[in-house]
Amino acid sequence: MGPRRIVTGIVDGRSTLISDGQVNTDAPKFWHELWTAGPDNPQGSAPDPAAVAADPNLDPGVTALRLIELPPYRVVLEMLAKIKQDVTDGAGFHATTTLDYVLMLDGPVELALEDGSTVQVNAGDVVVQQSAMHAWRNHNDHPVRMLAVMVGVPKP
Repeated sequence: MGPRRIVTGIVDGRSTLISDGQVNTDAPKFWHELWTAGPDNPQGSAPDPAAVAADPNLDPGVTALRLIELPPYRVVLEMLAKIKQDVTDGAGFHATTTLDYVLMLDGPVELALEDGSTVQVNAGDVVVQQSAMHAWRNHNDHPVRMLAVMVGVPKP
């Protein structure tokens, strides 16, 4: 199971506790949807883990709070070699139609960019990712976690 999610809201004009429970993170993906919102649902809702798409892109105006659990880079490469997908290249480079605010919870992790530059991102660091092609490389022997608020934007 994942983190505890506490949701508050307003009922009969007063603030109240709406829900308090563990987030199901059993789906075999690199990320877990903790909350989503959009133009048709501005307060948002807890997504059904089974219904979350494998595509990390979001429609413009949709937001998602995601817990990302990045396995060691060697594991990522093995996984990418075994699956047919259109989201990344074989080295993990990908771009999403999102503006991402990423807080590194664990670390370090390497952020690689198309121009060949890399930067080490440590626990507590924040990355603002603007729909750019990039790859996360975890050179540790254990998963690292990131918390991301992702906002869907039009394709650049």
